[in-house]
Amino acid sequence: SFQICITIRIGNVRKERLPLLNIFTGPPGYIKMFDDQINTDMMLKCKYEENPYEIHAHSFVLSAFSPVFSSMLHGEWTETRTKTINVNENISEEVMTIFVRMFYGATIDPETFATAAPQLLALSSVYNVKLLGTLCMEWITKSMSVESAVNTLLIADRFAAEFPTLKKAALKFIAVNAEDVVEHET
Repeated sequence: SFQICITIRIGNVRKERLPLLNIFTGPPGYIKMFDDQINTDMMLKCKYEENPYEIHAHSFVLSAFSPVFSSMLHGEWTETRTKTINVNENISEEVMTIFVRMFYGATIDPETFATAAPQLLALSSVYNVKLLGTLCMEWITKSMSVESAVNTLLIADRFAAEFPTLKKAALKFIAVNAEDVVEHET
């Protein structure tokens, strides 16, 4: 078996090989089914910076990848009856769409993923999508830079219980690069 990777350059300091990202490889029709909104049976109601938006999806796909979605959509819950899930995280529409498309087998380009990884980490935590959380943590850790170190530490602190190695990596990076990090932040 093999894995397709990309190499990214982080400043002038180091290069990292990171895998192209998808959490599921399914029939090509799955992504088309989502993109064309064919027979969707549920809605995610979201809000980003006070701007509401909706994403329509298939309950069987979301249930297959998230035990939280599965619980919400099967049983005596409001979401089961209304076929609506209210997403309370402040997540951009672009990132929420990426999150849902990954369940359908979409591969996310590395630059988009690098930008979306902190919000995807939050979603993976809320909806218990462990593989995605692990991928996000690895990307955030391996792509850490002087410019992103402080923000990475803030993210790591929020998810310290689930991803303790992220906080350790951020603290180590900041300790090794303290002078540059402080200079960047001032």
